[in-house]
Amino acid sequence: MKCLQCEYRQRNCHGACACTVSGRDITDHADKGDCPKGFFNTPSATIKLAHGVVGIAKAVAGIDRADGETISKRIDLCKACEHAKLAGGLLRKCELCGCAVRLKVRVKGESCPAGKW
Repeated sequence: MKCLQCEYRQRNCHGACACTVSGRDITDHADKGDCPKGFFNTPSATIKLAHGVVGIAKAVAGIDRADGETISKRIDLCKACEHAKLAGGLLRKCELCGCAVRLKVRVKGESCPAGKW
């Protein structure tokens, strides 16, 4: 599951995260400039955009398509998720990754950035 304590959500955390390993609150880290922004390799905006375009193309073309049961379970989880917000009143979008939920859930190789599926 991605670290949800740190605004950067840069790595999978199991127990203490690098940004809170000292036991200090993440806001205290950020206020003092100690938050490890850039500590982990994060994809550039161009790479994120390319990943999004490929994901949309796969969903539309039915490539790497998840089965109906998986899609249904993912949709239900996303509908109940606090990070899935309506954008423009029509499209549910994930706040964490920026993906259109309706498309992302259809691609078998995709995963939830909050670790819910």
